[in-house]
Amino acid sequence: MLLLALACGEDTSAPSRRVDVVAAPKVVDPRRVAGFCEVSATAADARPFTPLPTTDPWPDADGWRWINVWATWCGPCVAEMPMLLQWRQKLPQVAMTFVSVDEDPSRMQIWLKRHPEFPLGTLRVAGPENLAPWLAAQGLDAGTAIPLHIFVDREDRVRCVRSGAIDPGDFDLVAALVGS
Repeated sequence: MLLLALACGEDTSAPSRRVDVVAAPKVVDPRRVAGFCEVSATAADARPFTPLPTTDPWPDADGWRWINVWATWCGPCVAEMPMLLQWRQKLPQVAMTFVSVDEDPSRMQIWLKRHPEFPLGTLRVAGPENLAPWLAAQGLDAGTAIPLHIFVDREDRVRCVRSGAIDPGDFDLVAALVGS
């Protein structure tokens, strides 16, 4: 037995110690988080969130909300969907709501049937005429591109608006933003 212990390099004369390693939470520079957003606000100066008029009622949410504005015809919107669904699992404290700006409801229904992995309950804008004024209320130009990501805090204030697709490298920024 002693030969086996020596062969493995184990010192049998000293008591063994076990050290558990715990990963420290990632610290993200707040300036990087603010730079992720096109419109960024502190809790003190954030504007109240006004939901986009949709054909179905908005779900209730406790805590942070992440609103993703997308369309079936938007390539970057569709491309980021699998990643967003994964992030949804990693951020259970954040209610994610998808809002389609597809004008034709049948087009969205066909897309949803072809993509059963996509969550049911996707809202649809109640008419294209509602989009431009709503974008302006979020501090954006009426012609802002989708996908659009809006982060609303627990107090129902808009803290971050981001237009354009996000990528896997943005996860730490999003997690820091929502306080994970």
